[in-house]
Amino acid sequence: RSTLGPYTTLFRSQTEAQNALGQCYFHGEGVAQNYEEAAKWLRAAAQQDYVGAMNNLGFLYENGFGVKMDFKEAVKWYRKAAEEQDGKAQGNLGRCYEEGLGVSRDFVLAFKWFKLSALKGDAIGKRYTQEYLDSKRLNQNQQAEAERLVNEFLTRKISLGNLA
Repeated sequence: RSTLGPYTTLFRSQTEAQNALGQCYFHGEGVAQNYEEAAKWLRAAAQQDYVGAMNNLGFLYENGFGVKMDFKEAVKWYRKAAEEQDGKAQGNLGRCYEEGLGVSRDFVLAFKWFKLSALKGDAIGKRYTQEYLDSKRLNQNQQAEAERLVNEFLTRKISLGNLA
């Protein structure tokens, strides 16, 4: 019997299975923990446009697990997943803009991604969105610009029929 815990369910696709195997290697669930193997499987799924794997691969690059730490590469993968409306990736991308990791520090873009993340129900996005509002980190013009960018993103996704 397999000891892969929650990853023993049937997968709907090969890419979903690749992502799950990458997670097994990352966490050491059912296999010896191996960050390089995790990166290999997550990259395989991400390159086939599996959104969850894109975010997971971004995390590996941000933190240097199994790959050379590379903030620009992390942002690339977070952005790809964020554009596909992955709430966790949107929050991670917002954090990159907040901290200037792999991108120029930009609080307007950070708020945009945090707010989109919050709208998807992500806890990180909700927390940072509230922190921005409570601290009045953005002036009135910046806040208006950030809200415009959020609405532009949502409108574009609706017009493409991609709002999930």
